[in-house]
Amino acid sequence: MQYHVGHLQHLKYALSEGFLGQSSGFERMILTDRRVGSVHSQTAMLRLQPGGYVLSVVHAFEKGIYVFEGELEMMRAGEWVRLPTDSFALIPTASYKIHGPTMDAF
Repeated sequence: MQYHVGHLQHLKYALSEGFLGQSSGFERMILTDRRVGSVHSQTAMLRLQPGGYVLSVVHAFEKGIYVFEGELEMMRAGEWVRLPTDSFALIPTASYKIHGPTMDAF
């Protein structure tokens, strides 16, 4: 495996084709993936616009979430959880989650 160093100014947020029809206001900026030698993992910055959402998603691997600004509300194990700025969460393997603007929206 090789080392990879990058800078955010060279990257852009983009809609994720895998989430078309399953989200609104959701964009990703891929930092590392197979293109730079990361065979088993991907690192990305995600942006969810105010009022945006991502419908239920199941992941094959753990997911870590960190909220840089604003707040994120997500359903985890059947319960809504609010993550304010500077919060983080670990989503276990094979569990589902929903990201939304407010708990009342769903």
